Amino acid sequence: MLRSLYIGASGMLAESVKNDITANNMANINTPGYKKDEVIEKDFASLLTERINDGEYNQNIGNRGAGVVVSDSVPIMAAGSITTTGNSFNFAISGSGFFAVQTPSGERYTRNGSFTRNQDGNLVNDQGQIISGENGPINLPDGNFSVSPDGRVSVDSNYIDTLKMVDFPNYKDLAKEGNSLFNNRAGTIPSDFQGQVIQGSLESSNANVILEMTSLIAGQRAYESNSKVIKSVDGTLDQLFNNVAKG
Repeated sequence: MLRSLYIGASGMLAESVKNDITANNMANINTPGYKKDEVIEKDFASLLTERINDGEYNQNIGNRGAGVVVSDSVPIMAAGSITTTGNSFNFAISGSGFFAVQTPSGERYTRNGSFTRNQDGNLVNDQGQIISGENGPINLPDGNFSVSPDGRVSVDSNYIDTLKMVDFPNYKDLAKEGNSLFNNRAGTIPSDFQGQVIQGSLESSNANVILEMTSLIAGQRAYESNSKVIKSVDGTLDQLFNNVAKG
């Protein structure tokens, strides 16, 4: 009986985490280059059920689940659609790969190509962090600014630098850090960039608002179902202690 309470509670906790992640996906529907997260669940504390006092040897009956737990959340790295903006400081990546960004914590990587030029003339992201070139920060003098598909930056046809573009052989080595940044937590050596840079465009979030809304509704219903299990067991226990025990 008490095990039913634990199972219901574990289901509520798991659904609460899933709903938070789904809500975050929905909140980032309009964030350029955002990669949706999906939850990985696993069986919580499976128990091996045995028959006892049944001859010389106990016999295994099978496993009995004891609930569910969220073990991890992983970003889905599928590309979003590319939208033309006409803003020369907007960039999308066609294919795989990332822009390199300089942060106080070290180099990070992003698919969000919504950049601008700061007061020092450096190319920066929407958090004011410097976008890396192959030779360091990309400083842009006044003039006609253009970027070729291979990342070569020019002003008035004069070559300035090349955007530092990287890729990774295994995206499982990357961890989200917020603000559309990824950390190469495994220290994997980046591979060569094989995609193309598209100036005047942005990659949309790969989260689908309809699918996320459907997932959120399903998660809320599952949460309510687990809550009803707990209420039902609680009512049964109340009757057991207040009626049966007194008898």
